[in-house]
Amino acid sequence: MGVSMSVDGGMTWVNTPSYYQDFQMIGLDFVSVNKGYIGTFRGDYTGGMFTGTFDFIFPSFSQVDALNNTDLFCTNTDITFTDESSGDFDTYNWDFGIDATPATGTGTGPFNVQYSSAGNKTVTLNISNTSTGESNIYLKNITVTGVIPADIDTIYGAVNSNNTTEIYSVTNQTDVTFNWSLSSPNWSGESTTNTIEVTFNNGDTGTISTYAENGCGQGAEFVLSVTSTVSIEDIKSGITVYPNPASDYIILKGFENKTFEIFNMSGQIIFSKEIKSQNEKTDISAVKTGSYIIRVSDKSKSYTGKLIIN
Repeated sequence: MGVSMSVDGGMTWVNTPSYYQDFQMIGLDFVSVNKGYIGTFRGDYTGGMFTGTFDFIFPSFSQVDALNNTDLFCTNTDITFTDESSGDFDTYNWDFGIDATPATGTGTGPFNVQYSSAGNKTVTLNISNTSTGESNIYLKNITVTGVIPADIDTIYGAVNSNNTTEIYSVTNQTDVTFNWSLSSPNWSGESTTNTIEVTFNNGDTGTISTYAENGCGQGAEFVLSVTSTVSIEDIKSGITVYPNPASDYIILKGFENKTFEIFNMSGQIIFSKEIKSQNEKTDISAVKTGSYIIRVSDKSKSYTGKLIIN
């Protein structure tokens, strides 16, 4: 590591290799990936800052197609790979993976690459500095498909809800992203999978819609009309479920004369029980490990929350 010193705030620098062993150094900051400033002190010397040049190189790249997809791509369609590496280096070696055209590359690019087959592809960028011998490798997996997503023909879930939270789902597909939309500003929920949890912050009438897409295109959207009549403000105080996370049992406090239900993340009821007492211990040992939605309801209102079983 070469060392130089400045005593005027970095305006001028002089080489002072003899100081390197004599001074105690405290690392302060890096201004770039290959330049840092080091504070120094010694009994008979009070000034100066050292700077050193370091052989750090960081390979990186991004990828995008003409539809701005960045992770799910289509066969026989251009994917543009752009170098985003940093540091002091002079050699690039790219390997774009199985069935890629071009298969390899050198230089900064960008490179337009197509894949003749579907599947997971591993893209590798190896950069190096020929004078120092330093090198580093960056690998990234991308998914390529050859199929346009199927149309969504049904959204499963309640169309008239008196709960604060509902689970909505569609038939799952591989290598796609699901795009969900909620028309009411009083509802909230986000998801890119085939299932979404919607919270009804206030009662309203609106629509829930979704479609599937990937690098080959998108399927038809399905729109479901929904009316919600209960809001978060309707949750009664004094209702408690513990322990949470749970394992073999839970205690339901304040649930007298109510129905207790556990739903999986696809919206299916997997456990149901009528609660008769104020503090009821309930055996859930038959429920598998995972995250669930619980609902407690009577004839007029309901409470919805989350339960983790481990």
